[in-house]
Amino acid sequence: DADRVSSAFLDWQQGVGDHPFFVFLNYFDAHGPYRSPAQFRTRFGSSGEKMDLYDGAIAYLDHEVGGVLEELERRKLLDRTLVIIASDHGEQFGEHHLTGHANSLYLPLLHVPLIIRYPGHVPAGRRVTEVVSLRDLAATVFDLAGVDHRPELPGASLAGLWGASGDTTRSAAVSEVTQGINVDSAFRNSRGPMKSIIDQDLHYILDGDGHEELYAYRADPQEASNLAATDDNRRQLVRLRSLLTRAVAETSTVAGAATVP
Repeated sequence: DADRVSSAFLDWQQGVGDHPFFVFLNYFDAHGPYRSPAQFRTRFGSSGEKMDLYDGAIAYLDHEVGGVLEELERRKLLDRTLVIIASDHGEQFGEHHLTGHANSLYLPLLHVPLIIRYPGHVPAGRRVTEVVSLRDLAATVFDLAGVDHRPELPGASLAGLWGASGDTTRSAAVSEVTQGINVDSAFRNSRGPMKSIIDQDLHYILDGDGHEELYAYRADPQEASNLAATDDNRRQLVRLRSLLTRAVAETSTVAGAATVP
């Protein structure tokens, strides 16, 4: 449970002293069956609806993260610690007639939080509107930590998006999901592995059977209108198809060179 993860970290950190430390806290409570203490489990409804339980679990995680940050502040560590809050995926609750995750590449699964706090290095209150990828987090950590000779890891630092350098180089926002094995035929990945790429205005999805989808997600956040079949968007379709092919190839090359599984 999240409270045990938090407590284990805080107990361990006390023994670190003044030495630098790196910690990855993996909170799992917002995965099914969405467990949380009673005061959070019924906060958004008492009927046991899955979405209410999910929201309660996220509220519980928010509470736990807040407690960790407050304790780091009490120990006078918070303002000299780089804190990054992110998520690996979201969850579906009926969108496109799907539930759960790992079965499609629609926005409810891909659009996740990303919060970076590091006083003196990251401006407070700045919201970056550009689309970014979690693939760039490792490079961002090394950059903000002042590591000049970082290991051979993929990605580019996101610091240029808010820093004075003006360097906005970053990885393409590519997502992939493998083919589902013995899954419901309604799952979009039942027909093969899926890939997608998101730019500043459009989201392109390629199914395993070659079916294509294109959404203007800023104007259509529910991704209700597939523009792939319209003549007006043929040029955009070709452009994003090419971008996706190139980005996936670059990712595979870097992963192979770095021997990342």
